[in-house]
Amino acid sequence: MSNIPFFVVKNFISPLACENITNDLRVLKLRPNIGQNGVPKKMILTNKLNSIRLAQEFDQYAPQLEQHFDFDYRGTHDIYFEWFPENSKVEPAKSDGYAKNKNGWTRYKEVDFVGVLWLNDYNDVAPFDPSYESYGGKLEFPTFDVSFKPERGTLVIFPTAPNFIYSVSGVQMGSLTQAKFIIRSEKPYGFKRENFNCNSQDWNV
Repeated sequence: MSNIPFFVVKNFISPLACENITNDLRVLKLRPNIGQNGVPKKMILTNKLNSIRLAQEFDQYAPQLEQHFDFDYRGTHDIYFEWFPENSKVEPAKSDGYAKNKNGWTRYKEVDFVGVLWLNDYNDVAPFDPSYESYGGKLEFPTFDVSFKPERGTLVIFPTAPNFIYSVSGVQMGSLTQAKFIIRSEKPYGFKRENFNCNSQDWNV
């Protein structure tokens, strides 16, 4: 079975478009918020024009996404941007739209799929260009023992709910900027492992 439980679009937007968005967000001039422990914290950024443009670009992939996961697409919440400054630490694993309690996972918001669009490239070797590269910021899925390295312009979409808890690794050099897509289906999506190849060793992404 070749169908993996992720929908990956390489070159969703061009490197130049990524650069234009980061310039509009002025991330290279941002000063990080520092937590009580002295560690820089993730910041949430908004830019309405770029959110609209990304949503319009996304619409053309909706039929493929529906086919991949076998669901009926309803729409997206507002697209926003996340900025992880240098020296930010690993984020705790979470599942958007769900909260964990003693009885398991409880859905508290209409979130069925999450998309992450990277505006930076991952680089852990010299030379290093902090204007568009980050060392760190991998998208990690402990359930599948797999992670994705940031790649400018690549969009990765995955279901929410317990199977897809995820975290973002700490950024050691540079900073990471990514766009976040919150996607809804017509009815709550129920992930079925048997419909996908969940052996990450077989994946070619």
